Amino acid sequence: MHAFVDAILRRIPDVRESADIDLLLGHLAEHLGYRGAFLVVFPQDRSLATRLWDSDRNRSIWWHGDPEGALISSVRAATDRMALSGIHFVEISPDDASYPYAATYDFTTVTVVPVTFDTQLRGMVCFTGERMDHTDFEVALEIVCYSLLVQANYLASSSRPHVALTPREHQVMELSAAGLTSEMVANELGMSPRTVNQHVDNVSSKLNARNRVHAVAEAMRRGLLR
Repeated sequence: MHAFVDAILRRIPDVRESADIDLLLGHLAEHLGYRGAFLVVFPQDRSLATRLWDSDRNRSIWWHGDPEGALISSVRAATDRMALSGIHFVEISPDDASYPYAATYDFTTVTVVPVTFDTQLRGMVCFTGERMDHTDFEVALEIVCYSLLVQANYLASSSRPHVALTPREHQVMELSAAGLTSEMVANELGMSPRTVNQHVDNVSSKLNARNRVHAVAEAMRRGLLR
């Protein structure tokens, strides 16, 4: 499973179109055993439109052509239930009047992976289908969801400043991307955990990342880790 997630991460920097995000969501969902997946991005300015990428073509067409914003309302209402609780499962009754389109567009059973920056919910990746056990690869799944969201947002940007990592920073981030803790990285490279954390902080500053997971995701997105 980790090898597959790693393969997805290495493809993300090459994403150039929204359709590529949809395709990666589909591949990830299929490999995890879900029927599909959609990525929702909530802008910091609530007056701006919520953005969505979806592996399900019918749901995507409905989403983008929904004049009343019904799915937007449903998804935003769902965030009130999430409370930044980490990866969790949501089941919606087909008779729930709050979600009149859930059954039609296949999101009555959804596993939600919230994407947060500075404890603020910025988006989420939702997998449709029966509940799955992600215990063994939860961190890897969170990293790939971070990366997908960051790259999706990046598609709207026309420029990307060049950032270079020092050889030591590169080593630390490569091992972090492989799932090693600061203590494990320290043992591997012969340095203290404090020094490892300092390298992570330096990289986070260079990449304008909010935390370690975000720094790994951003480094992967920019092609700094191969």
